[in-house]
Amino acid sequence: MTVEVSIFLFGKPAWEIEGFEGGELSEAMIMKIREKGKELNQSLGEAADTLTRLLSKGWEGTGTLYDVSLFKDISLGEARRELAEMGLDPELALEFEDDDDLESTPVVER
Repeated sequence: MTVEVSIFLFGKPAWEIEGFEGGELSEAMIMKIREKGKELNQSLGEAADTLTRLLSKGWEGTGTLYDVSLFKDISLGEARRELAEMGLDPELALEFEDDDDLESTPVVER
């Protein structure tokens, strides 16, 4: 079985900065942007540390639009134990349905 873990990196500026979308560019907005930069520096550093630890445990991954998806051939229980041992939320681990699983699942149209 393949298990997937998704590590969110950052979103659109409008998601990340209050009042950004449609907001007037002002000194206050520039300060919000500067503060978000500091937060992103911290959170991306932590994400990089986590990704390094996961890779060292045999996980493989790819970048997506807002996050990194990692995969490993392991049972869901084993993955959750491994994540917990690394201090990560075990609920990050989800079963991954591959093409064979999808083909064997009947499609119900409504």
